Amino acid sequence: MNEIRKTRGLLLVLCFAVIGTMKADPGNPNIDMKGFLKVAAEAATYRENHRVSEEEFLRMSLSSEPLFWTPAVRQSSICFT
Repeated sequence: MNEIRKTRGLLLVLCFAVIGTMKADPGNPNIDMKGFLKVAAEAATYRENHRVSEEEFLRMSLSSEPLFWTPAVRQSSICFT
């Protein structure tokens, strides 16, 4: 029993030694998390300023008028009006 404890202790020390020599994963340098979070915060602010109630959304969905036009939609041959 004493031999088992010594062996476990030695293995534990060796594991910590190996872990101590390992370098932390630097992550993917192509991912800009700070930039993503900045843009996400800007999008959240924009969304809060442009939210409509469910009642307003339903009214708008029944309208024959387009909800918004983008330059791409204006130039396309598909027209919703």
